[in-house]
Amino acid sequence: QLSEQVGKHIRIGAVVHGGTIMSVLSAFGDGGYFDYQVKNGDGWRGRVKRTEEGFRITDLEKLKES
Repeated sequence: QLSEQVGKHIRIGAVVHGGTIMSVLSAFGDGGYFDYQVKNGDGWRGRVKRTEEGFRITDLEKLKES
């Protein structure tokens, strides 16, 4: 249960289409949809935080394929 994990750090990952990345990050991050464009093999890393307003994604770092 997720409710049992309150206060603990949980690592998660997802391999998804770039449009999905852009949609999720623009909804829960601080930028607009096109701020989160990625090339093939690239992605983002960040932290999901629960606030009084709901969930937010913060501390975003763009990842590039080596």
